Amino acid sequence: MKQKYFIILTSGRTGSTLLVKLLNTGTENNSFYGEFKTHPIEDLSNTLKALNDHGKFIEKSFENNWVVENLNHPYYKRGDLRSEKWKIENLEYLEEAKQQILLNYFKPKDKVCGYKQLFNRNKEAIQNILDSTDNVYFLVNTRNPEELSKSYIRSGFSKNHPSSPDELELVMQEYKDLVNLDKDRIFEIDYSEFTDHKNENFKKLFDFVGLEYNESKIIECLNFKLPH
Repeated sequence: MKQKYFIILTSGRTGSTLLVKLLNTGTENNSFYGEFKTHPIEDLSNTLKALNDHGKFIEKSFENNWVVENLNHPYYKRGDLRSEKWKIENLEYLEEAKQQILLNYFKPKDKVCGYKQLFNRNKEAIQNILDSTDNVYFLVNTRNPEELSKSYIRSGFSKNHPSSPDELELVMQEYKDLVNLDKDRIFEIDYSEFTDHKNENFKKLFDFVGLEYNESKIIECLNFKLPH
């Protein structure tokens, strides 16, 4: 089974810390993490896009009988540029490079893993990651704007971020719109859904991620949730 990676996109105060704990009830090694502040998705996006663009170039080179002058370039293997074997070997080589980058980036403890990214809804970066891989997925974590506004004010988030219900409604809509980039690989889950263990969308989340829905562990986790 190919390694599956997940990035939880959140504005903060949407219950993402609890969401991580709930997802970890289905893992063996607590393979979902908190925030990677030093790993913005733009960095991952740019690296994967560069490799993806090289893959497209290889395919065009083969189709059009182009000659790649710099055979010593690390992205290419030596060989007859006009052979099917050359194309296949180099595309496989690029895929291996992508998977190695993902391994270094996520540092997985299990076959399913992920982390959360605060305040990032960069459509271009997300689309690049989707286009460049087939095993990176996104969870969009939303919350009712009225409740979110109160939480922002209580926690002090309102000092540095838009915090009125109207402003946060626009922010939440931007997060919700991300699902339209790829509904098969982006899943929206609201705070109200994963704080209710009987909610159907919450159960679907575990199917989407590929983890066992362990109701007893989930109830135990919810019983210890902090006020948000």
